[in-house]
Amino acid sequence: MTELPAPSVVGSAAAGSGGVLIVGLAHSGKTEVRRLIETSTRAVSARRARHWNRVGNRWDDLSERSCLALMRSDETFKSWDADVDAAIRAWRTLERPRIAALFALAYRWRASASNADIWCAQVNGLEPQILRLLAELPEVKVIHTVRDPRGGLGVSRRSGMVGRRGWDLAAWDRSARVAIEAMERHRDRYQIIRWEDLVTAADEVSVQIGRFVGADLEVPEDWLLHGKPIGRGIDGRRTSQQIAGLVTGLGYEAEVSTATGSASLSDVVDLLSFRFRARRLARQGVNE
Repeated sequence: MTELPAPSVVGSAAAGSGGVLIVGLAHSGKTEVRRLIETSTRAVSARRARHWNRVGNRWDDLSERSCLALMRSDETFKSWDADVDAAIRAWRTLERPRIAALFALAYRWRASASNADIWCAQVNGLEPQILRLLAELPEVKVIHTVRDPRGGLGVSRRSGMVGRRGWDLAAWDRSARVAIEAMERHRDRYQIIRWEDLVTAADEVSVQIGRFVGADLEVPEDWLLHGKPIGRGIDGRRTSQQIAGLVTGLGYEAEVSTATGSASLSDVVDLLSFRFRARRLARQGVNE
């Protein structure tokens, strides 16, 4: 096993030094952002890092045994030559240990072992924890990917189903609200990247992201990104009105659909489905 960082490094590691979290809905461009960051030799990355979704738990809620099991079973840690028991011991020396700090410590160790100073993790479903993470890890930065839901909901391949569009739109609504709020609170540590810009202006986006993370990036030679929609987008008048403010806040042109006739019934069903799930997500709590 490779040794963990020296105690003098543990504090900055637990603060998330050099860390970048890539968040957003499925099919919104997270993988593409990660691939851009990976073009720098100064960065190491991990994809499908599911353990970050547990940062809302207190240590006592998980217990040391279950947290160790979580780290040992996660494909990210399994692929690393990391001594998780040593990571726990180093983490325990912190003044106010948090679950997020434990993960940041492990990622910072991975970066050091690879002679890199930037680590990044691609994470699904982290919206409820983003503001908590920004508070607990003061040096971590977040890149939040979004896409225009009217061009194709990038949430589920079943988004073309009547009612399902509204269900998926609720997840988009929450993700967009979190992105805008976090950007307003942490402008120097938060960046919103639109899927459409990755499609049409990858070179410009790579420069933008490079400045944000502090590295020189380039577009990979095998870059084949295209704008194929995932599922049918939101096109009903009622649902379009529901998200008009968020669409504008993300820099899209808010052209509210005036669809009528046969589309009106599905629009009503989509709106009801949207409101039902939006209430469920609100009860779960976002960024408590």
